[in-house]
Amino acid sequence: MFANEPKTETDHVTRLSITDLTKRGILDGMLPCTLRWQNNILGTEQKVDVAVCRKGGKQVCELSYELGAPTKGKNFHQCKVSITTTPCHYGGTRRWFLCPMKKEGVLCKKRVAILYLKDALFGCRHCHELTYSSQNKNHRKPANILMENLEDLLEMQALQREIKIRLYKGKTTKKYRQFEALAKRYLDRTCFTSEG
Repeated sequence: MFANEPKTETDHVTRLSITDLTKRGILDGMLPCTLRWQNNILGTEQKVDVAVCRKGGKQVCELSYELGAPTKGKNFHQCKVSITTTPCHYGGTRRWFLCPMKKEGVLCKKRVAILYLKDALFGCRHCHELTYSSQNKNHRKPANILMENLEDLLEMQALQREIKIRLYKGKTTKKYRQFEALAKRYLDRTCFTSEG
């Protein structure tokens, strides 16, 4: 990678979240399932078969997936990802993936909540050298104010759909505070004043 070459952003690669697998009950039920990601812009679909099993008292997530264009032939890949747990402060446990990637012959095993699929391998953000989109933004001087406004509006619209209540025990909820901060930033950017 060249010094000035920007890193790939996490938003542009397929991601597998342990939180999502836990919410769906996939890790508890130990039933195989298929996860799908669609890219409507490129017209592509990514499919990963997930099977969870126990090996030596530890939980292992087996991932099976095909990559490549249908016309050129697809390549079949398999990956085994160990799952570990840590205790929570108020009881219970939290699950984590152990990164299965090898760099320079050494297994990473970093404890992460999200694995990213890049170059036919699942691995953590650090192994794939990915960055967050917010890290690439110039916060002092945005490159395109119209794009910033559009992104804010889309994010506000998504938050508005998620907000069920504005107040909880007399305090505004976290999502509503995020919505208010976005709205304020949008209005500050779009309100023009004229002196005269």
